[in-house]
Amino acid sequence: MNQSVNMIAIPPGGGNNNNKNNNNCGCRCAAICICRVPLLESVVEHGWCQLVPRLLAISEHDAREKILAAMWSLREPCRADFADHLSMLERLHGEYTQLSEMEIRHHGSSSDEPPYFTELLRTVDYMIRHVTVAKDEL
Repeated sequence: MNQSVNMIAIPPGGGNNNNKNNNNCGCRCAAICICRVPLLESVVEHGWCQLVPRLLAISEHDAREKILAAMWSLREPCRADFADHLSMLERLHGEYTQLSEMEIRHHGSSSDEPPYFTELLRTVDYMIRHVTVAKDEL
């Protein structure tokens, strides 16, 4: 697994308002400790790979856009779990195909940026391709 490490700030005493040497960094801090945390590993260990795709059931397109962005960021460590949600991604693909076609019909495609639903469709398509490849490799 890719060992992506992020920096986080821990208040003195690990957040319990004392200065004892009991925080995750193992350091005594007068102000703030900066700690290295294996973020992706922690996300996977705490079950986020199963939880994030379930949020796609939300009907708000803006929320789905953010969920898909999160899934794309987690695509490598969560490949197998995301493969379990292929049917939801395929349903979204059908929905965004229709919305994209309507959007292009009504507004045209004269803008430099792709229409909103066309961009969502593209993101869903990328996820389906990635999950399908992942499923085939399992």
